[in-house]
Amino acid sequence: MRFKSDPKHQAEVGQRIARAREAKSLTQQALADEFGASKQLVSHWESARSELTVPALISLATKLEVDVEWILDGRGKGPATDSNLIKLLRKELKDALSRRETSR
Repeated sequence: MRFKSDPKHQAEVGQRIARAREAKSLTQQALADEFGASKQLVSHWESARSELTVPALISLATKLEVDVEWILDGRGKGPATDSNLIKLLRKELKDALSRRETSR
């Protein structure tokens, strides 16, 4: 089974795959190696020249640690970016400082 969609949507899916791959600091070749696929296939997914199968989509989302929904429509858990990590660290630091002040 393949996901059929319009070219604009396919391009957006490809962009999200590339973003998630880059957020994991993976090259197209490294991601392809994890799939036992070719770099060309990963490139085709990212450039919307090849459609994802359902099993490939699920496996890709798992390997890239994002939600299937995020790959398909941008909703759900996307890649952990530096800005997301900074926000998380700031919140944890603020919480730790708050607990420290409370315990005094």
